[in-house]
Amino acid sequence: MSGGRRWWEHLQALSAILGKLRTGAPWRDLPERCGPWKTVHERLRLWTADGTWQRSLDEVIVKDDSVRGCFSRLKQARDLANGA
Repeated sequence: MSGGRRWWEHLQALSAILGKLRTGAPWRDLPERCGPWKTVHERLRLWTADGTWQRSLDEVIVKDDSVRGCFSRLKQARDLANGA
């Protein structure tokens, strides 16, 4: 797999995860353009387990104060990923 494709898949998965968390839709209801729902769910599970998800959320929150309006969604995403 080329490096460019891998990054595109990460971006696609991130977009699908954020969309799912924003809408509250079941994983199985992800649009086909998001890729297989099991793959997206597994990516979130792996990113949560290895700390990538938390580090990413922390980086976004620290780097850009304009995300304050989105903070509640990011916190919800983090909490959901952590099983809360």
